[in-house]
Amino acid sequence: MSILETALRERNKMLEQQADQYAGAVDSLSNRLAEALRRLAPHDPDYVRGEAPDLVPVASDPPTSDDAS
Repeated sequence: MSILETALRERNKMLEQQADQYAGAVDSLSNRLAEALRRLAPHDPDYVRGEAPDLVPVASDPPTSDDAS
């Protein structure tokens, strides 16, 4: 194996490790953002619904007095 090939293999391995590290960081940030949106949802549901519709159910119309009878 040539010196260049060895160096390229080592560089490739380091880049793969760095990509894995970045992927873990993105996953962590994604989880933290989802948690922050879940905590914000009761206070500003319209904003959260716009950013992450699956976190806030669409409110149905409240029942009227005619529905109760």
